Amino acid sequence: MRRSRRLQAVSRLMDRRQQGAARELRSSRDVVAHFEQQLAELSGYRAEYQKRLDELSSSGVTINKIREIHSFINKIDEVMAVLRGQIDEAHHQCQADIDNWVAQRTRNRVVDKVISRCQNDEERRVAGREQGDLEDRQQGLSSNKNS
Repeated sequence: MRRSRRLQAVSRLMDRRQQGAARELRSSRDVVAHFEQQLAELSGYRAEYQKRLDELSSSGVTINKIREIHSFINKIDEVMAVLRGQIDEAHHQCQADIDNWVAQRTRNRVVDKVISRCQNDEERRVAGREQGDLEDRQQGLSSNKNS
């Protein structure tokens, strides 16, 4: 079996690995997007409650109601802080997945170049053999004519 054919199996394996890395990268990006969407929603809720607190503070509502809303805003702030940490972790994972995908793609390209080089070498060898065979035939014909 030709070397280029044997390397085709390696190329298929590399393709599968690159596709797996691409799936992991898509998944990481989806996680980041999901966390960022949650953070945006929480920021919106916080802004609404802050606005409500500001309105109630100036309207003469009881201090207990103000404390209750303020406490709720603080809980939203805590959840947002946790979510920001998760977003940071998700960004780090996403970057690691990008690096992995780039590495897989690079390896895949290297294997493809090696296969291409092998195919070119094999084609040159075949062409050289055919040229040699043609020259041998021509010499055989020439020597038969001279005899």
